[in-house]
Amino acid sequence: MTLVTRLGTALLTTPLVAAVGLLPTSPAHAVPDRAGVDAGSGTTAMPDQVLRRGCHAYAYTYSLSPGTGDWIFESFLVDPDRQRVSSGVFSSDSDPNPGTATFTFCRSVTRFGTFKIRGRLTTYDGYEEASAWIIPTFVRLHRWGG
Repeated sequence: MTLVTRLGTALLTTPLVAAVGLLPTSPAHAVPDRAGVDAGSGTTAMPDQVLRRGCHAYAYTYSLSPGTGDWIFESFLVDPDRQRVSSGVFSSDSDPNPGTATFTFCRSVTRFGTFKIRGRLTTYDGYEEASAWIIPTFVRLHRWGG
């Protein structure tokens, strides 16, 4: 077989093999044989307190039971109008568990009432991840004497 015949045969068969889909492909990544990662659970706590004049930091605590050793915890403070007024992000790489944190916001743009702390825990095991919302915590931020 001459070089010209080989090139002609290769040029004619390559589009046919590609069009039929007979070329081998490899998966993007391997999928492990296990059931998956458990996100875990957690809690937050914040005492009822006075909403002070000006901008201040209000302390709260979190305690997590992640499904693995690698985790990220996102916390959101939601006002009585269901708007997020502050948030925080914590990681197993740099933050303690359990831990203490603060939400910082200003009274001039926040009204008194019952606030909700929402938290989302995401755990990682290699390329697998799982996320879960923890049970929300409710806290009352009120006026002086009320």
